[in-house]
Amino acid sequence: MTTYHGHAGSKEFICVDSDATVAEGSNSGSQDGALLNFVKAACGSLKCPPYDGNKLITCAVCSQTK
Repeated sequence: MTTYHGHAGSKEFICVDSDATVAEGSNSGSQDGALLNFVKAACGSLKCPPYDGNKLITCAVCSQTK
């Protein structure tokens, strides 16, 4: 997930657990933070196929080689 592409500020893609639990000490009030949005593949930025421009990206594996 990530913030809305039209909102100001840096963008970071994060994985969100569908069975997430509340962090100790948190509350349900407004934290004035970014809302999270699903990420959709964009052909051209990603190779289609194997990606499909009509589907959400539900999993990511990141690695770096030197």
